[in-house]
Amino acid sequence: GMDYALDFFLDSLEKQLDPTRFYHANRQFLVSRSSIREIEPYFNGRLMLMVQPEAYTPIIVSKEKATHFKRWADY
Repeated sequence: GMDYALDFFLDSLEKQLDPTRFYHANRQFLVSRSSIREIEPYFNGRLMLMVQPEAYTPIIVSKEKATHFKRWADY
């Protein structure tokens, strides 16, 4: 429920985090496996993630990343 300002790109932060626990879902979001509450099919083969705490905007995983994400999430 809090916002944090970063002065670097998410790619840099991603390299500092455990890839078994965090996934770079899109340009705006790195998601924690434990925060994912639901994975829903979205338009054109994309996925929409429901997380807790709730995100300020929908978290969409692209069609290109959807298969990799499903494997990562054991979905």
